[in-house]
Amino acid sequence: MDTPTMSSLRTMIYSAMFLEVVGVGDGGVADEDVLGVLDVDAVGVGAQRRGANGQAADEHAAAELPEVISVHLSRSCRATTTRSWDFLGMNYQMPSGLLHRSRYGEDIIIGVVDTGIWPESKSFSDRGYGPVPSRWKGVCQVGEAWDRSNCSRKIIGARFYSAGLPEEILKTDYLSPRGIDTHGTHTASTAAGTVVEAASFHGLAAGAARGGAPRARIAMYKSLWGEGGSGTSAGVLAAIDDAIHDGVDVLSLSLAHPEENSFGALHAVQMGITVVYAAGNDGPSPQTLENTAPWVITVAASKTDRSFPTVITLGNKQQITGQSLYYQGKNSNSSRSSFRSLANGDLCTQDDLNGTDIEGKIVLCATQHSPTTKGPFAYLSDARQNVVNGGGTGLIFVQYTTDILEDSDGFPYVLVDIDTGKNIKKYIDSASSPVAKIEPARTSTGALLAPKVASFSSRGPSPDYADIIKPDIAAPGANILAATGNSYGIMSGTSMATPHVAGIIALLKALHPNWSPAALKSAIITTASVTDEDGMPILAEGLPRKIADPFDYGGGHINPNRAADPGLIYDINPKDYNYFLDCTIKTSVSCNATSTPGYLLNLPSISAPDLRYPVTMWRTVTNVGEVNAVYHVAIENPAGIKIEVEPSVLVFNAAKKVHTFQVKLSPLRRLQGDYTFGSLTWYNNQKKVRIPIAARITIDFPKSGNATCIYLCFVLHAEASVIDEDGMPILNEGLPRNIADPFDYGGGHINPNRAADPGLIYDINPKDYNYFLDCTTKTSVNCNAKSIPGYFLNLPSISAPDLRYPVTVWRTVTNVGEVNVVYHVAIQNPSRIKIEVEPSILVFNATNKVHTFQVKLSPMRRLQGDYTFGSLTWYNNQKTFRIPIAARITVYDFFADL
Repeated sequence: MDTPTMSSLRTMIYSAMFLEVVGVGDGGVADEDVLGVLDVDAVGVGAQRRGANGQAADEHAAAELPEVISVHLSRSCRATTTRSWDFLGMNYQMPSGLLHRSRYGEDIIIGVVDTGIWPESKSFSDRGYGPVPSRWKGVCQVGEAWDRSNCSRKIIGARFYSAGLPEEILKTDYLSPRGIDTHGTHTASTAAGTVVEAASFHGLAAGAARGGAPRARIAMYKSLWGEGGSGTSAGVLAAIDDAIHDGVDVLSLSLAHPEENSFGALHAVQMGITVVYAAGNDGPSPQTLENTAPWVITVAASKTDRSFPTVITLGNKQQITGQSLYYQGKNSNSSRSSFRSLANGDLCTQDDLNGTDIEGKIVLCATQHSPTTKGPFAYLSDARQNVVNGGGTGLIFVQYTTDILEDSDGFPYVLVDIDTGKNIKKYIDSASSPVAKIEPARTSTGALLAPKVASFSSRGPSPDYADIIKPDIAAPGANILAATGNSYGIMSGTSMATPHVAGIIALLKALHPNWSPAALKSAIITTASVTDEDGMPILAEGLPRKIADPFDYGGGHINPNRAADPGLIYDINPKDYNYFLDCTIKTSVSCNATSTPGYLLNLPSISAPDLRYPVTMWRTVTNVGEVNAVYHVAIENPAGIKIEVEPSVLVFNAAKKVHTFQVKLSPLRRLQGDYTFGSLTWYNNQKKVRIPIAARITIDFPKSGNATCIYLCFVLHAEASVIDEDGMPILNEGLPRNIADPFDYGGGHINPNRAADPGLIYDINPKDYNYFLDCTTKTSVNCNAKSIPGYFLNLPSISAPDLRYPVTVWRTVTNVGEVNVVYHVAIQNPSRIKIEVEPSILVFNATNKVHTFQVKLSPMRRLQGDYTFGSLTWYNNQKTFRIPIAARITVYDFFADL
């Protein structure tokens, strides 16, 4: 039997089981460019029994063939589901940016493994393109509704992989590279679509639609089928196999690969192809990442500063703004934007709406309070369908956070936050005939705090390799406009973030054609942003929202223009992966961590998940910037851990382009803890080359005794406040865990001994509550906020939830400590808010025991944001007397930035 070559490796139906294989050359040594899916019958194994034992026998027999180096069962896989490029600084007209310098990705070939493509889309026009690059070896595979004319100088190749899929899925799609599901068209146009002016989704998000590398070529490998994108790992492996042979430069895979880190992707990387995978859409729960192999780029999703405000007008003339993709179709009834009766549907389950007349009404629906993996979005579709089934004409959906907006199909629905939902419910309860009107959405940019990590984006730490930080990078993935068939649509998911990174990698590849996949990956990680344009830390949506860390976004948010000139790179020889991850290639393909920790790989990150004793590792950097350069080190230590770097200065010149340095991580306490984060940055006057660090101190638990006291005693004996006994911020358990803030613990953790002698107190006459909260005490007790804001109460805290203009409040303190005492003020400003206190010194004595002071809060920017936190502290040599401050800058009449 002849040894199969790349072209002879093929995918064919073999009962219900498929075996993925890697071919070898005649000498029995693995050939790096031979990878594929083999028909078992074709190599003489098909006579084995088809039962469970037969399946095992087939697998074993195939593995023993001289032309096969690995075999395992095919698994199922699935798809994971304009402003974004401008938001990333990729201005199409900017002559000095990466786009121009890379010639817009001219002739770089991006392979897209997805649900197929719609070649008639304007985003795939080949007008103005030159001949197909001569190095291209791919094909245009014909099939249903697809002939060779559907390939072009833009879509230069197309294949499809249907073997092993049930007939009921295949019959719902085109048996060709054409996709019935628009997911693949959307991702391909995001990565490399040509410029299309005046694109929009029914008038929303209007502008020029284009891909990251608009002059790059596209090769589509259809491996996912039907609505929702079902496929097998055998089909994906076959697609990667063909893409290697065809000559792609970058592979973009917006799909989930459960319980498997693609061995095929490693072969692609060994051939110089950068592989970009989606992180998954199971956030914000920790350890939900997929596609965690260190040789691929794993992409998290972020939100941009674009929103779709949608105005709700109540019958009392109050206007509230939420967010939606509601539009009025050309043939829609204009009365849809007229007042309709408004009803409360509670959770809008079938039981809630049973017996409730919602015919012709707009219905207020609330989300479940308990968090789920998918968040409020899991309930929206059911609530909407129940309202439609009941004859409702509109939906107001109350939720705690969401990053996904759905096509409304012309049905008026709008998302609002919990505060807004309560206000609407109060109106419904108080009005005899409540009515409301929902206006079509409009587009707004620049008014939201951005970027943020999207709530749905899967989080680390890696469930497979804890000593490797994943995800690697974050990119826009929420509410992205791109091609969908002959039109344009808005989609959300890490699926949308992945082609953003693939497009940027294509540009970098065009600019630096000799850089390895590891070098390209290093460039985007070490130059990523961890702060927004105001220098404030990037946030991550979660339960609750928090400051983002490497398990949310890896190195940070991608910065394409900085990545073009990173200064230094962390490069890796692809063969090094086998030293650390032990990729077996016999009866199964499996990559597992060896006894050599993965953190010794020369990755642009460091993760030490089991730090019991000091650990030393090495990193090597290569200078790709100015020949004569000097870099100094800057260290941000993770809480409870000391980092030492030797040498602390790197000097590069023409003769010395590479430096190796040592990094030592030492735990400062013997304490069972959670991950804490830091960074290591090499810098000079022009460049900053930063890598993230994650570390977790662990200890050996005793086999008996009060092991739980490691946690509980630590908390109970903490001197309590907002820091623990090591001076580290108190943490809050959540999805994921975060540093606690006033919405978690108010003023902080109780400290009884200090509370016995506070020094100053904020006192309140109980009658004052009625001035602000209007508590009626007739047939029932009911307290409703009046027009006078509650922050004027003399509370030991300040909350300004709607800070549009400077606000001044007063507080009065009474001295209950030493008679003659002086206090000075210390202010911790919330992000983007300035606090001024007058007077700044309080002098108490026997005749002056009470002081009133003024607090002024001023927004520094007109930006729709979320709550940020600070504090106001009166102190002297003996006492500190702190109150928390929460404030939220608003622009629109809605509270949450949805």
